[in-house]
Amino acid sequence: MTIYDKLCDYLTKEQIHYKQLTDDTLCFDFTIEGKFTHLTSFLFINEDSYMVQTSLPMPLKEAGFPMVIDFFTRLNVTMEYGYFSLNKSNGLMSHIIKVDCADSFPSDAVINESIMTGIRLFGAYGVASALYYLLSGILTPAQAMDFVAR
Repeated sequence: MTIYDKLCDYLTKEQIHYKQLTDDTLCFDFTIEGKFTHLTSFLFINEDSYMVQTSLPMPLKEAGFPMVIDFFTRLNVTMEYGYFSLNKSNGLMSHIIKVDCADSFPSDAVINESIMTGIRLFGAYGVASALYYLLSGILTPAQAMDFVAR
């Protein structure tokens, strides 16, 4: 069994409806509570690793880049698993986790954690809502960080 097969089996077992975008890329959507309610997750799969990119499928305009970069930098200092990223070429705001499988095959628990971490951070931990308030001018990056921390 390959990593790709294991991930497909896991998604099917958990009833997560996914699309195959390429031979090594899967995609699925999630709905969360808050100001931004839609997330898209991508699984980029290699022979000995995979990466989970959970994104707000709403491109950020260049004017918002400095505030989001400041906020993501503050968040990333506290992150133990993965990191937040802003792709300046397309404005995509994402949480990214890479899982190295060179020494061991990923268990269902590892796959679950890698997929759910970004979703929990954007949803339950309030990163998506903090981004909304930040981009609306209601919060500064420091206040957005406090919003997520509480």
